[in-house]
Amino acid sequence: MDTKELILRKRFPMIDAETMESLVTISSRLQQTATDSRDVKANDLKLSMRQLVRIARHAEQFPNDLREVVERTALSRFLPTAIRDALDDTLTLAGVSEPISTINEYTPLKIEYDSELQTGVKTHVRIGEDVRHPVAMPTSPHLVPHVVFFDIPSHLRIIRDIVKDFAIGNRHVLLIGNQGTGKNKVTDRLLEVLALEREYIQLHRDTTIPLPH
Repeated sequence: MDTKELILRKRFPMIDAETMESLVTISSRLQQTATDSRDVKANDLKLSMRQLVRIARHAEQFPNDLREVVERTALSRFLPTAIRDALDDTLTLAGVSEPISTINEYTPLKIEYDSELQTGVKTHVRIGEDVRHPVAMPTSPHLVPHVVFFDIPSHLRIIRDIVKDFAIGNRHVLLIGNQGTGKNKVTDRLLEVLALEREYIQLHRDTTIPLPH
């Protein structure tokens, strides 16, 4: 058992044995792939201790997301085809199946709320079957966005994934996409769903950063 595995097992004792074994196998195989490959881009497959901790923290609450989180951490969409194939092979050999959300890409998600029986105040938001998160009590309700939003499945999946990140304590999220693909709409809807205030920093004409309180 190497140092990384010792740290992960000690820090995340609640992760089930199968998920932990898969994560350790993935880390070891990707390290070996990066070492054996002549392509310098293969170094992007190496998972640092910080990345492994972040993946393990997510897997502790959402074990079915392991493949998706590893792919996102490795920025698999931006890897050369050969390196991406090596990543896919590693995940498959580690016994990590495709996430249900990817297989059923167009399965609609619903945003629903739990409310206090007497007051009707929303207490938690539920997205799909596995995400439940507290709704905030904003001190400045006028800063909470209220937008016209159409429930496009891909946008709802992004909102769900960000709420998952919030649920495990990851508060810094970067949305990357072409101009006009709905990044601001998704952000506004996310803040509306969680009842979080919004402010903006305008860096330049094409870059806007929303700041939830």
